[in-house]
Amino acid sequence: SPVEIEYMKAVKAVFDPNGIMNPGKIFAV
Repeated sequence: SPVEIEYMKAVKAVFDPNGIMNPGKIFAV
């Protein structure tokens, strides 16, 4: 769901603020 996607984006931003883990694979930021 869109809410889950936003939640996952927020979690990714916390743990991976520079996009070093799987850059571009999971989310296009």
